[in-house]
Amino acid sequence: MAKRIVLIAAVVMLIGMAMSAHAMAYNSILTGTLGNVNVNATATLTGGIWDYVYVVSPTNVPALNGQLHSFSIGNPGLFPYFGTASSDPTFTWASTLVDTVRWENGLPTSSPVTFSFKSIYEPGYVDCSAQNGGHASTGKTLGMVPEPISMILGSLGLCCVAGLKRLRRK
Repeated sequence: MAKRIVLIAAVVMLIGMAMSAHAMAYNSILTGTLGNVNVNATATLTGGIWDYVYVVSPTNVPALNGQLHSFSIGNPGLFPYFGTASSDPTFTWASTLVDTVRWENGLPTSSPVTFSFKSIYEPGYVDCSAQNGGHASTGKTLGMVPEPISMILGSLGLCCVAGLKRLRRK
């Protein structure tokens, strides 16, 4: 009976892992005193690492001639990430802020700018903002959030392995 339970749990875990998303996309419009800023976000799973890419386009931004100076993505869980990049070399990653992934000090631009980073954590919805001076526009986008089902399935898998080892010892 115990072998059947372990086998059923292992099958459920494998089915759940096969059903998890390997890519996500989310388009949002940030609003606020900076004006409207389009954020087209994608997260793609490659070899166990999530690649997060954001194309930020100031569209209807009357403040400060519609120019973007910095962009940040919430990281409330303080999750580790790496490989930060920007299509505009004037934007630099601000490593001192642990609760956000932030690029700043860019030469103000009204052209689309691509920002990216990598993480082992799956995407969920987090706060983000675009700024220039005292003006900011905020909204939601994709960011690092451990997805509960994957965590449960991973834990179930560890329990199955432990159960199989215990059965083999008997």
